Amino acid sequence: MVQWRGNTGLSALTVGLILVTVLLTGETCVSASASVAAVPASVSSPAAASTGTGKGGGNPVAQLAGFVRDSVVRTKDGIGQLYRNHQTCNEIREKQNIHKNALKAAWKEDGLNNKEINQRAKLINGGITYQEYNFLVKGKEDRGKMTQLAVMMVAAPKFLPYAMMFFPEMMPGPFAAQPVGEETPWEAVSRVRSHTVISTLLALEQGARLPPSLSKLNPFGRNGANRAMARMQTMGLQAASLLVTPGADKTNGADIIMDALRSEYLTESPPTPEALRLSTVPKPIVKGLSQSIEAKSGASFDFILPSFLLRGRVMNHLKKISDADDFLVKEGVDLTTLNTEMLTEACRDRLIGGPRRTDEEMKVGLERWLELVVTQPETAVKTKGLHYNGNLARATLMCYNALDGVRDMRSASYLPRLLFQGQIGNEDYETQSLSTTTKKKRYLYLNGKQYLYEIQGIMIPDERLHIEIF
Repeated sequence: MVQWRGNTGLSALTVGLILVTVLLTGETCVSASASVAAVPASVSSPAAASTGTGKGGGNPVAQLAGFVRDSVVRTKDGIGQLYRNHQTCNEIREKQNIHKNALKAAWKEDGLNNKEINQRAKLINGGITYQEYNFLVKGKEDRGKMTQLAVMMVAAPKFLPYAMMFFPEMMPGPFAAQPVGEETPWEAVSRVRSHTVISTLLALEQGARLPPSLSKLNPFGRNGANRAMARMQTMGLQAASLLVTPGADKTNGADIIMDALRSEYLTESPPTPEALRLSTVPKPIVKGLSQSIEAKSGASFDFILPSFLLRGRVMNHLKKISDADDFLVKEGVDLTTLNTEMLTEACRDRLIGGPRRTDEEMKVGLERWLELVVTQPETAVKTKGLHYNGNLARATLMCYNALDGVRDMRSASYLPRLLFQGQIGNEDYETQSLSTTTKKKRYLYLNGKQYLYEIQGIMIPDERLHIEIF
């Protein structure tokens, strides 16, 4: 099985350019790269073992020498890993080409002309496993990052260290920053998404009541502002109706919201370019989706980015998961063959679930996602002649998934959830049979430990010993 080691897709010239730039730009560049050039935990390298060995109070000259040595070793190991991943990508592409050539030969025997054969071949991604497909996708992402780095090295080399400092996600996989702190990456994503959902709901409610401050400067834009406020009011009411609907959680809630909005993404007339670009979706929703996709723990600079850049980030992500959805469905991938890492990554990209979800839960959520955004719309298009806006459908389902993840008791952000759920009524019971009724158990996860709390709010660990959390 192919296991991703960072990312891939470099030419020898680009690799040499990185190494020369790191060595020639001096202490500033080395310092910036040291803060982001840690090899991920899945990559085994001597550099990972050599970091963090320094102790306070030592010889500063020796510490500086060790710091420079570790930086050079990490850079060397990262470049070596990129090149090995590049070789693996070439092997995967060769498998794809063999599969395509076999199909071309069969189509030619069926009497198709070269133009038709080439058009069909462009849509073929088969002949490889989903793990290999995912490997190639990450390689494509790294090539884009390497292009951006190369441009900055030439056009603005003095700003490159600061760009790496404030935007560490611009670095290729082997140079990505390691998580800092006790929480796992999945817990950090859950926490950030929880905060994003709450801020989005607040912005949506405010936007439905107050016009944008800049709209007062345009006396002719009152009608447009009123229409935008009406759209946000409609979406706010739809979210409110979902929140109070009994049983609207997990896959049941996904079915409810997608059925309610079916007429929006399955239409009798072709969707307009504005609808495909989600231009009709309110800005708070687009901003919330962008932040949930990025899920950056720590300082975020999205507030200074214009809305079209945030919308572009969302559209690029939707294209990525749309291609992955098509591969999973058309190639008939058995989701039970995906390991925990692959399932977690697939669900994370689609905002499905959160920490402490079992493989079975993630598989069920991913299966339902594919059914709602691929299988059912394709059937409607073929049988009823409707037109499908896949971007709007996926964006809608991702919004629901993010909201459902916040309400889940296993969410890493416990304070906002307990603000609304901590005083849930005195009749919180579940029926085991016609004659037996018991209290429903509720759990709070704090610092990786599971606590059971009763309706009165008294914190009790699994051993039934009283403990004071605050």
